[in-house]
Amino acid sequence: MSSILRTVEFLSLGTLVGGIIFLNFGVAPSAFAALGGRDLAVAFLSSSVPLWLPLLVLLRPARR
Repeated sequence: MSSILRTVEFLSLGTLVGGIIFLNFGVAPSAFAALGGRDLAVAFLSSSVPLWLPLLVLLRPARR
């Protein structure tokens, strides 16, 4: 049972880090290029960041 939970934790953290990397290197440059202006791109990105940010708190490893 412990190995299953460790695997789920590892996959969850990997998905979270992958999402952060995709946001930084995939979505952000595309948003700045497509929206044309810095103000519109920042508004778009700042509205999407709070959706995944609380996952950092929920998926952090428990202290032992």
